[in-house]
Amino acid sequence: MSIYFVFIIYFYHLIYIDISRLVNCRKYISLQLLLPMHGILLIRRYNSFSMKRENKVLLIIIICGISWIIYFFKYKSISPPTAVILKNAKYTVGEITSVYYGDRARKKGNDFTFSYKEGVIINAHQDGEFIYGRKYLVVYDSVNIRNGYLILDKFDITDSLNKYHIYESNDHYDIGWSLAEIPFKYDKSDIEQEVKMNLRSE
Repeated sequence: MSIYFVFIIYFYHLIYIDISRLVNCRKYISLQLLLPMHGILLIRRYNSFSMKRENKVLLIIIICGISWIIYFFKYKSISPPTAVILKNAKYTVGEITSVYYGDRARKKGNDFTFSYKEGVIINAHQDGEFIYGRKYLVVYDSVNIRNGYLILDKFDITDSLNKYHIYESNDHYDIGWSLAEIPFKYDKSDIEQEVKMNLRSE
């Protein structure tokens, strides 16, 4: 319990004793008996408040911990992409959100974001020849995002998006094309070949 709170109770006690002396002795005696009880009640209320506050803090910590675990297993524990993603592959727009950083001893490449499945935003990182602020094709597993995804540095679609009047909705591209549905004038076999070249062996 805070020393300041104890001091306040003591100060409160002394003030009321002085006031009671000015009134009469009988009231002074009653206050002498009652004020310590008031102090005890105040201390109990303070302890009860402290316990409630501690319980709220503990509850917040537990909720945050559970939320992080769910987030980690759903998004952070995504496997490197393998040939599994080809079975249910969809393509969307990824935007490069950082300049190249890192070195050979550490993680290197660019950060990027893309949206899949009703506007869920994925923040990711990949090495490649990207330009900050440009947009590229992203391939991902449309059934289970944890099977992985790739952003394809050979397919910069920034200008094509404007040409085909494809625009963002709420700061992301809510798009999921199959390979055949990709509207841009790229050879579909080239796209598929680029994907396969960047997949990891199972």
